[in-house]
Amino acid sequence: MVFADLIAGTFAGFGICAVGHPFDTLKVLLQMQPDKYKGMMDAGRQVVSQYGVSGLYRGVASPLIGMGIFNAVQFAVFGSAKSFTTEGGKKPTLNRIAGAAAMTGVVVALVESPQDMFKCQMQTSSGRYSGTYDCMRTIVRNHGVPGALQGIKETIARNLVGVTAYFYFYEMARQYMAGSKPVESLSFLQVMLAGGLGGVGYWSLCYPLDIIKTAIQCDDIDPSKRKYKGEWRFLL
Repeated sequence: MVFADLIAGTFAGFGICAVGHPFDTLKVLLQMQPDKYKGMMDAGRQVVSQYGVSGLYRGVASPLIGMGIFNAVQFAVFGSAKSFTTEGGKKPTLNRIAGAAAMTGVVVALVESPQDMFKCQMQTSSGRYSGTYDCMRTIVRNHGVPGALQGIKETIARNLVGVTAYFYFYEMARQYMAGSKPVESLSFLQVMLAGGLGGVGYWSLCYPLDIIKTAIQCDDIDPSKRKYKGEWRFLL
């Protein structure tokens, strides 16, 4: 099962990066430099004008490499946590699903945080690094593992809200559409719709925490040069 999750997660990661990474780049730029851009279209126009289309894919190597592992870990951990919360024949209620999702969010943060850290640094570095590998090597060489885990607390906080919301709304939509039938009977389009609703729930509830996480991870690697000393400093 874990091997199957890894293979499926890898291909899913390729698709997510190909379609979603340009939007993620614009999201990060708008979060960190709101005064520079009038909106998403303006940010996209400026990035393409200055760097070409490839500018929208800055930092894509980090999630491209890590997304397969992340997806495999996320669904493998969620499956185990769901089994734990429904042990003894307990019904998989939405509250138990939420509990399993919260556990999942904490665990996957260990994989997702360094991946996001390198991605954010590349998206906002303006040529500081020659590539993702150079970014990873420079950060780890100069600041060790703590440098790669900059923003880990904020990632855990975001995931506790976001991952819980995703699986909660996903499962709620599946159960609603299935009615008295088993959720396994849903069509491919119905599962896609449930996943979309889960995504809406994820971002609707965790977006403010994601802004804080992004600010911490885009900040200077050198602790003495950081603009923000922690998540609360960002809010002031």
